Amino acid sequence: MGILFLLIFELVVFLLFYKNQRFHSGPPGMRLSLIFAALIWGAMLVFITEGLSFFHKLDPASLVICWALLCGAGLIFLIYKYAEEKSFPFSFKNFHIHLKNTTRPENRLFSIITILWLGLIGILALTAWHYAPNNWDSMTYHLARIVHWQQEKSVAFFATHIDRQIQLQPGAEFILLHLQILSGGDSFANLLQWSALLFGGLNISWISKKFGADDKTQVFSAIFCWTLPMAILQASSTQNDIVVSAWLSAFVALGLELMENPRNLFYQVGCGLALGLAVLTKATAYVYALPFCIWIAFVLFKKLSFSAIKVGGLIALLAVSISLGHYCRNYQLYQSPLGPQSRYENEIHSPQAMLSNIIRNLGLHAAFSVDFTEPYDTLALRVVKKVHNLTGMDPVDPRTSFAAKSPFVLRSAPDEDYIGNPLHLFYIALTLVLMLWQAGRAIYTFRKQSFKIGIKTPVIYTFALIFSFLFFCIYLKWQIWNSRLHLPLFMLFAPIAAAFLLRNKQPFTPYLVLLLLLASVLPLFFNNSRPADPLNPLWQEPRSQQYFIRRPDLETPFRQITSDITGSGCHEVGLDFNEDTWEYPFWALLREKNYPVTFRHIRVANATSVLENAAFKPCAIIAEYKPYDYGEQYQAAFTSDQFDLYLSK
Repeated sequence: MGILFLLIFELVVFLLFYKNQRFHSGPPGMRLSLIFAALIWGAMLVFITEGLSFFHKLDPASLVICWALLCGAGLIFLIYKYAEEKSFPFSFKNFHIHLKNTTRPENRLFSIITILWLGLIGILALTAWHYAPNNWDSMTYHLARIVHWQQEKSVAFFATHIDRQIQLQPGAEFILLHLQILSGGDSFANLLQWSALLFGGLNISWISKKFGADDKTQVFSAIFCWTLPMAILQASSTQNDIVVSAWLSAFVALGLELMENPRNLFYQVGCGLALGLAVLTKATAYVYALPFCIWIAFVLFKKLSFSAIKVGGLIALLAVSISLGHYCRNYQLYQSPLGPQSRYENEIHSPQAMLSNIIRNLGLHAAFSVDFTEPYDTLALRVVKKVHNLTGMDPVDPRTSFAAKSPFVLRSAPDEDYIGNPLHLFYIALTLVLMLWQAGRAIYTFRKQSFKIGIKTPVIYTFALIFSFLFFCIYLKWQIWNSRLHLPLFMLFAPIAAAFLLRNKQPFTPYLVLLLLLASVLPLFFNNSRPADPLNPLWQEPRSQQYFIRRPDLETPFRQITSDITGSGCHEVGLDFNEDTWEYPFWALLREKNYPVTFRHIRVANATSVLENAAFKPCAIIAEYKPYDYGEQYQAAFTSDQFDLYLSK
């Protein structure tokens, strides 16, 4: 029941904005209202989390009360507006796509594309709901940090061997925290990224509309996002790259509105909230949002002169307020609002180093990463390596590579940490070539009229995206899993690709969109950890076994240790782990047994050691790869190659 309050509140906010004429620069728009409703919902969720956390009241009763009060206040105001205007606050009359002649080939093709898209989204939702979370990072810190917050009823920092559980941006996990507290488990955890994919496509379609695209082109731009292999794989996981992409695309969409209507307070607030939610979710948002912030600031100053300072100040204030709690916690522990000094920054910035990162980052998207495309993937890797050799840089140079020991390879399995977007990269490259061709032809023939005013904004938008990618390559080290960090760029490029190609009436474009939809079957059904195939043995596994799909070798020790803990009657367990240990399944298996237990990390050696609870005396200790004498009061109850369990005598 508690989760329903989350949905009701967003619906109420949507209806309020849909009828607010001061919000819309033109006729009421469903998408713009949904975008703003999602931002208000996200901001309120963050403030509820931080507020209750301050009083250590992050529990089911407190969350239900907060969301119920918000829903009640919103409904009262909505009824008041309904009575005042004497009209229902919503109508479907503007929600349709015009197809004047459904017998025409292009309209039949559009109908086929729409049906395939609905099938894709439906199968993705079913897959996300069916599987238990099993992403590697989710097992170590995404979900593990959430259960620690639930235990402490606060998002305050705690002692941990896995410092990513506290210092990295928690925006997506805040949402998952509410879902897990209100539902009593992780049944809805994978659906967050699926919902973010829908929301991101909605934002992208609106950006496409701002470029003058018709209904079909707007749909195609959204489908471009929804068929990205990385997006499909992550849409059934508890990673956070789709979530940050969704917030960033909302920021860009409202930024375009703000540049047209700089005095509209709603758009100012929306930009601030979207930017704040994006940077609270993932640090890459700082890199990708920078050129758009510069663009928006320039236009605002041009239109408002020094009054733009007030607008920019409001946007910055709202953005900072969203992350203020996390900034303060990081500063208190690490003396920096962004956490400890980054290990991800490039140590050299020469032209060769920049070119090396550009080639390697683009090279990650050269392969299809399925078994039957291995010959092509091998050839693609050889070509990328030969091109990279021209830079004279070592492909695993530690100054420009995060994991120098990791070989420069293209993974051969559909995995949400590594898969590339080869067809979409081709689509983007084709768009850029056509844009350059049109620009070059206009310059060559001195036909200034070829540069129409309507294409000015898309061109600036394209340059902003290119600058974002170059800044990413200059600033951040190359990682073998960088392809997932590129997801916001691919999603943001969708409007320009769809708008430009269809604007120039390229006859092959609808067929290319159809190809993207058909190709989406590969990551959907060949997912190596959550395949959407009911006949696959992984689909048939019980939910408690699905946590271990990526590491089946851990299932036996995890089950044995949790069984020994429940059998011993111990309720205070110490964790002596490494920095990348799977922790969450211990919580999940004990929750399945309805066995209450308190987990705390012990013998912590990093900066969080100052937060260790000296009064905590565990009656059991789980240790990974750490032979250590815990004293005579403990005896080994279970040993394995991965974990040992010690119980007090």
